Amino acid sequence: MGQTLKVKIEDGEKAKKFLQLKSWLDTSKVVGKTAQRYLIFALKEGFKANVLEKQFPGSRIESKSLQAIREKTGDLKKTLSKVIPTKNIDEIVSSFDTIGDIAVLQIPPKLDKFKLQIAHALKRTHPSLKVIARKIGKVGSKNETYRLTNYEILTGEKRFDTIYKEHGVSMKVNIDESYFSPRSSSERLRVARLTKPEENVLVMFAGVGPFPLVISKFQPNCSIWAIEINPKAVELLKENVRLNHVGNVKLFQVTF
Repeated sequence: MGQTLKVKIEDGEKAKKFLQLKSWLDTSKVVGKTAQRYLIFALKEGFKANVLEKQFPGSRIESKSLQAIREKTGDLKKTLSKVIPTKNIDEIVSSFDTIGDIAVLQIPPKLDKFKLQIAHALKRTHPSLKVIARKIGKVGSKNETYRLTNYEILTGEKRFDTIYKEHGVSMKVNIDESYFSPRSSSERLRVARLTKPEENVLVMFAGVGPFPLVISKFQPNCSIWAIEINPKAVELLKENVRLNHVGNVKLFQVTF
C-alpha cells in the first residue's frame, strides 16, 4: 500500500507536471484510472497533502496499491543503471557478444564485484539467452595454438555449445573448445560476395567453418579448401558441412 493522489482526468497532465516538479511522483508505479473519470498517481514520501489539495480542488489523497511498472525487454542500459555506476554502462553494453543463445560478456576487473548482477540483468532483458558467460583473459590465454580462451558461466544453463545462424548458414559452435567470433560476420559476407564461380578458395584457420560455409552459401560453384589444426573444431566443421548440405568444401586437419 502507498499514498496516491486522485485528480479529475482533465487535471491529469497538470498534476503530473506539478508532481514531477516537486519530485513527489513515484514513477515506479503504474498510473491508475477510475471509471468516474479520475486519474491516480503514486506519491513518494515527503509530499505535502495540503499543498496538493489546494493546487487541485476536488482531489483526494488515498491509500492504494498500484502495480509496479515492469522493465521493457531489451532495455539493458536501464536495468544496468540500477546495478553499476552510470559511467560504466556503455562499457558493458558494447562488450558482449551473442552466439546463438549464449551471451559472452567482457567485464573489466574494476566491475568484478558486480558480475553476477550484470549477468542477471542481461538475462532478464534478453529472455532468449539461455547462457550468460564471461570471457576471462585474451584470445589464446587457454591454448595459444588453438586460440582458445577461458570462460566462466555466470548464470543460465551449464553448457558452452549452441547453434549459431548467419547469412542463411547454421553452425554448431562450442566456444570453450573452438575459436569463434560473431564480430567477423560482415567480413565473411564481404568475402563471400567477392568470390567468383570456379575459383579455388583457401581458408586457413577455418575453425568450425564460418568462412567456408558462408562462401559456399553464396558461391556453390567454387572449390573451398579449409585448413584447421584444432581437432575439436575439425569435428564441428565436419558436422556443419553435413548440417548445411555443402558439397564444395574439402577439409584438411593439420597436425604437428
